[in-house]
Amino acid sequence: MNIATLQTIFNDFFSTTQYFSLYDYLILALIFLAVLLFFLLSVTFRSNLLIAGATFFVSFLLFMLSPFLHQMTMESFLRKIDFTLDNNDKLQYNAVYYVSGSITNRGKVDFKGCIVSANFIPKNAPKVKKIRYEVKPIFLYKEVYKKPLKRNETMDFKIIIPTPNPEIDFTLKTYGTCF
Repeated sequence: MNIATLQTIFNDFFSTTQYFSLYDYLILALIFLAVLLFFLLSVTFRSNLLIAGATFFVSFLLFMLSPFLHQMTMESFLRKIDFTLDNNDKLQYNAVYYVSGSITNRGKVDFKGCIVSANFIPKNAPKVKKIRYEVKPIFLYKEVYKKPLKRNETMDFKIIIPTPNPEIDFTLKTYGTCF
């Protein structure tokens, strides 16, 4: 591994962690402590193979599910939002898409900003490819709003997105997250 690759990895890591708050670190620390607890329990109960195996399996399962547990906790409790779309269609005479709506903070903390993302999915694609394009999009448009959003406050947004390919009709899957 050369220094340029290592520097790229560190830059990606630090660009991601700039959106973490104290709550993110606390939840991740609690998950880590739970993994450590079950791992140490498996070491403690090594004389009983069944209990040791079960606690080690729980430790491994918590470790593998930790990103999902973190995301679920943050989105359903601390960073809960109401995302409402007023318009999410292609304009009739132009090759652009118009997206408008609002984001309401229903969580327990104030937000520093929000991100509205639009995923382009071809309309005539087979069902299997549509699922694939939802996971790995052809074209993903992100708009970052750095406007602070206090609890129970609403922010309206309007976005005009140029189409990536005018010959193909797309369906937009639009969603929002806040940090």
